[in-house]
Amino acid sequence: MDYRNDYKGIRQPKAKNVYRSARLALTRLRRLRAHLAPQCKVLDVGSGSGEFVCALNAAGYTATGIEADPVYAEFARREYGADLRTGGVLEVDIASGSFDAISLFHVLEHQPDPLAVLRRLQNWLVPGGCLILEVPNLDSVHQHPAARFHQAHVVGFTVESLRFAASKAGFQIAEMSIDSFDRNLFARLVKGEAAMGAMSPSIQPTPLLSNTLTGLLYYARPSTYIRTGLRLLGFAREFLAVGAHTNTKAMIQANART
Repeated sequence: MDYRNDYKGIRQPKAKNVYRSARLALTRLRRLRAHLAPQCKVLDVGSGSGEFVCALNAAGYTATGIEADPVYAEFARREYGADLRTGGVLEVDIASGSFDAISLFHVLEHQPDPLAVLRRLQNWLVPGGCLILEVPNLDSVHQHPAARFHQAHVVGFTVESLRFAASKAGFQIAEMSIDSFDRNLFARLVKGEAAMGAMSPSIQPTPLLSNTLTGLLYYARPSTYIRTGLRLLGFAREFLAVGAHTNTKAMIQANART
């Protein structure tokens, strides 16, 4: 897997990337905790350097990861003692019904055959198990036209296409939402017959505008500058944490238990 080197220019996880991933892992854990039964078995697909697997284990779950990049997978094993399998979803061998929940954050858009991936993940879940996923929102009006299509993304998702893919793979939608800056689609999917929660009425397809109009609107929106400010604050926090030699594993374990 060379895509990290191709579009980020890194081969090994850097301290700032690890710290950023750790903070994101804790944010995701706080959101998902209400949907995970105590001590359930969770598979994280596309585990990267292993921070989310570490957070899940620290919170009392039994977590396993899959990571296609052998360098990142080895980092996760070495730094966190994470149980990670190296390979892609369609390559690793996992028995049917092995997991109560599977997480898939910003992975599906990298898959040449996302439907095959979703069907395989559905097979790995117990009946009533949930798949929690997030993908970039191709319909986002907060995305600059020049950045809408990423070189590492082979498939783009909208609300409608994600619903369609989930249904074709045998899932029912328990939840679907869009993040605060309209950039990512979040979905909680359930295998088999289960009580379905209502989807937010605000989740409606957004028609794509011309690149020129979208670009003008992008710079006219206050959210563009708010998001830039928040990103700069995040970079400053990462810089200070790296300078202070923050122990990422200890930070994850301390915060994941609360």
